[in-house]
Amino acid sequence: MADLNQSLKDYLSRSQKSGLNGDSESKSSYLSGWFQNDTSSEANEVANGWFSDAQKDPLLPSLTKKQRILGFVMCILMGTFCFSLASLYIPMLILKARKFAMLYTLGSLFVISSFAFLWGPYHHVKHLFSLSRLPFTTVYFGTMFATIYFSMWVSTLAELWIEVHRCSFS
Repeated sequence: MADLNQSLKDYLSRSQKSGLNGDSESKSSYLSGWFQNDTSSEANEVANGWFSDAQKDPLLPSLTKKQRILGFVMCILMGTFCFSLASLYIPMLILKARKFAMLYTLGSLFVISSFAFLWGPYHHVKHLFSLSRLPFTTVYFGTMFATIYFSMWVSTLAELWIEVHRCSFS
């Protein structure tokens, strides 16, 4: 036990003699790096990596960083608004299924399209249809199309068919 106590005291005394000033300086330089405005080109390239890629997009190359972020935020907010309205129809899902389906699908389209503002539409579509994401993208957009199709046209055709049969039997 005495050896352990002596070893601990030796270790603490060595660290206090040699490393205390170095530690505080390294800590302060480490922390100041977070709050310091670094203007080096390497730091700017990393921070603006998505923006420089978006500038190379052939469909919307002239949008500024502020316009891209504003478009992203607006699409996210509109998507959130559509999701919120759709959630209000959940208690009446049996009666208002068409409105719920359309609002939820519209919200999904807004959220997906918001990332096209950040990355650029061409790069975003290229990313969505990359080989690793192709199954997800196919299922996602397929179910969105099926939701719109069945909520708008099949439902209307079914109501029309029921109405025609009801009138022909009376």
